[in-house]
Amino acid sequence: MEAGLRLLRRFLAEHPREAAVALEVSPSSEAAAVLSDQPPEIAVQVWKQMAIPAAAAALGAMEVPSAVALLCRIEAPLAALMIFRQNLPVARTLTQACPDPWRTAIERACSAGPLSVGALMHPAPPALPADWTARQAGEFLTKHPEFLAFDIFVVDRSWHLVGRTDLFRLANSAGGNTVGARMQPSAPSLLLHSAVAAAREDALWRSNDVLPVTDAAGLLVGALSHKRLRSKEDKVSDEPVELRSLLIDAAELAWTGFTGAVDAAATVTRQFPSGEARS
Repeated sequence: MEAGLRLLRRFLAEHPREAAVALEVSPSSEAAAVLSDQPPEIAVQVWKQMAIPAAAAALGAMEVPSAVALLCRIEAPLAALMIFRQNLPVARTLTQACPDPWRTAIERACSAGPLSVGALMHPAPPALPADWTARQAGEFLTKHPEFLAFDIFVVDRSWHLVGRTDLFRLANSAGGNTVGARMQPSAPSLLLHSAVAAAREDALWRSNDVLPVTDAAGLLVGALSHKRLRSKEDKVSDEPVELRSLLIDAAELAWTGFTGAVDAAATVTRQFPSGEARS
């Protein structure tokens, strides 16, 4: 029996696509049992290869800890898409069981609707507090080099978007000693609840490849690239497209450093005094 389990685990790890095809045509309870018995890092590689209806059904049939382990290993917008397909009690249970920053990001994406900017954005954009010194910013960016090649958003103590900066501005001591003194103020942004179709035609894309996403109060909640917006607009829907077709490609991973971005966002949040940061 133990040898059989080892063989199954090896097959899932080495042939996730073939395993996904087999699980798609199995009852959701059986698919859930197979995935739940695997280490999450193996199970998620199979799960995200499954068609969305089958993947969502298997997720809904899992015990909460197993389901959360999968949800927290994919992008929050995709996790929200999976939660959209659950009945309301299951959706609420899974969302509340996810740790931050995933719970907050999933709640935002779910509240925004499946055809909104919030459903496509990356929920942990590179951001620095405006009152950090340039030295603090430099130390932080040294630990998180995935941010170095692109503009970095600047926030105040309440996580309101106040500007954007880059390495050139941060290195320019003539502007002052803080991040806020070395930023471009009033960064243009997209609204969380804006329709994808409208955002796609926004004139801001003429001079920006990546835009911050804010809620109605001006709080920074994510970021969206023009490339992602144009390539994913028609895929975030209820059509049974495969989950893997919604995953960000290698080029976008290069700018977000997605896992690093989540860790980095949490690191920045911990730098704020208690009660002042927004997760």
